[in-house]
Amino acid sequence: MSRADPKPGRWLLPLVVGGLVAFTYVFVNALPSAPSEAAAPSPLGRSTSTTVAAATTTTTTLSPATLGLLDDVTAFEAASTNLVNEAQRINDEWDNNDLTFGEARIAFTDYRESVRAFRDQVVEAPVPDEASQAWASVIAAAEAMATAAEDMLTGLLDPDSASGRRAAHAALGTASEDFVTALSNVRTAVGG
Repeated sequence: MSRADPKPGRWLLPLVVGGLVAFTYVFVNALPSAPSEAAAPSPLGRSTSTTVAAATTTTTTLSPATLGLLDDVTAFEAASTNLVNEAQRINDEWDNNDLTFGEARIAFTDYRESVRAFRDQVVEAPVPDEASQAWASVIAAAEAMATAAEDMLTGLLDPDSASGRRAAHAALGTASEDFVTALSNVRTAVGG
């Protein structure tokens, strides 16, 4: 009986495949990296990108301060939506008895502090002169949101009725809608 391999070339295919994989890996890693998109702005800071996407290009040149304000407007709009969603979640969990009173008190207290911090960011945002009058409505709506968050906590602590908390939650929704409308008016004021 012969011990010679009847197919002596069958070890060749795994070597070729391994070589192709190694070549592809080396080649792909040698390619220059693609430019990344700028991160979405947050209410805590401005994007440092100086490029404007083609979809938002206009014939008017906006100042850096105005572009910064428009970044803030977008970030504040997203943040207000997140705050409204968070209030809804906490209220639903409390109404469905998913939270103990202690947990609800902590959640509503933390929520109030988040809305206060949000309001402070809105108040402290740098605003160019051409938008200062329209920005007053943004600040007023942010103040109303903070008041509603405070009233939601006060309503939770009322042992007699949940109506105060529910009314404050509705007021928060109205204040948030007013906030988004005011932001839209700011965009119009600066031509963005």
